[in-house]
Amino acid sequence: MQDTLEVEIQEIVDAAHRYQQCLDVEGTSGASNGVVQPANLRESRRALLETLNKWKLIAAGPTEQWEQTTINYCAESCLNWLLQFDIPRLVPLDATTTYSEVAEAAAVPEQELRRIMRFGMTQGLFSEATPGQIVHTPYSAAFATNEDYRQVVLLQTGFFSPMMKCLAEATKAHDAPSSMNTAAFNIAMQTENSFYAHVAKTPELTKRFGSGMRFLAGADDTSPKFLVEYFDWTALGNAHVVDVGGSTGHISAALAKAYPALTFTVQDLPPMIAKANVSQLSPDISGRIEFVPHNFFHPQPETSRDADVFLLRMILNNWTSLKCEEILTNVAAIMRPGAVMLLNNFMLHEPGTVGKRAEALERARDLFQMAAMNGMERDLDGWNELVGKIAGLRIREVIRQPGSSQALIVVDKEAS
Repeated sequence: MQDTLEVEIQEIVDAAHRYQQCLDVEGTSGASNGVVQPANLRESRRALLETLNKWKLIAAGPTEQWEQTTINYCAESCLNWLLQFDIPRLVPLDATTTYSEVAEAAAVPEQELRRIMRFGMTQGLFSEATPGQIVHTPYSAAFATNEDYRQVVLLQTGFFSPMMKCLAEATKAHDAPSSMNTAAFNIAMQTENSFYAHVAKTPELTKRFGSGMRFLAGADDTSPKFLVEYFDWTALGNAHVVDVGGSTGHISAALAKAYPALTFTVQDLPPMIAKANVSQLSPDISGRIEFVPHNFFHPQPETSRDADVFLLRMILNNWTSLKCEEILTNVAAIMRPGAVMLLNNFMLHEPGTVGKRAEALERARDLFQMAAMNGMERDLDGWNELVGKIAGLRIREVIRQPGSSQALIVVDKEAS
């Protein structure tokens, strides 16, 4: 047992050593206020976190797990409080301050501030250089210097968290997830509006969602780089791509820039198409992208019949399975022989095939979809089941992004 423990402890030491080597190469302390990091630093950091998490789970018994749950819900509430009152920006980045000075600036009771900040310090938020003298840590400083980060964490702690706590109530209320407006979100917010309809009607939430999109731009799990680089677009030649539910066309623009032989039709609802700023597209791609109002729950227009590729990127996780079948059926009905449907979505790894921390993040995304809109993330079996329900469709190929949850699912239509 001792030999085994020593080997495992060495695993932690080795992971920490590799991480430190990457820090030395990059010339950084490891602090970052964004999600985009050099690949070697990102991978070594994740490896160290996985190793530490593994041993935390091994060391913790039921009592310690309960204690951690206590810490977790207090940490979430503490963080939300600190951000609601904008405390990180009231602490100087390069000097110390006192509780009384911060409390006065924030117009909050000093005793409450002191208690909440001192709990936050146990989680890496702020520090006391000397008793009563507050200074920033890299974690707390990120909230002072990156407004998008602050907004997305406020979104998580103030909006997503209450929604997640209503999962059990949603299950009790509805035997099966039949629609988007019977989700945990609807119970938490006491609304019959769907998740996105509610967000669209709430300016503060709209702002925070925009911040979240900007903050996550470039992250491995959401970056369009995978779609651009991992699929063999060149082999298609002078192909036409229909970008189904393509928003304002940012994905089509990225593909058009990389592949001059491709042309695109971006489809989305009229309000979204109206936001597309065609004038901002560079001249070399603007003539190859057209924007067409279309609801993907309606049959595809006849103009789509000659398309070579139907691209659905990050669409199907946002809808119930029945709605996903409607979307796929409408696309399948217009696909000609030789055309493909390309689903760019997340794909859950099989249990135990990635580290527990990485798997937890994947499954947290799945539970978010369940709580928000009765949507879901799928593993390979789930994708085969969904596609298999549509007459004539079959999955030809699956391309996984190394170290990420993104996948490209290439779907053919069998000759009738």
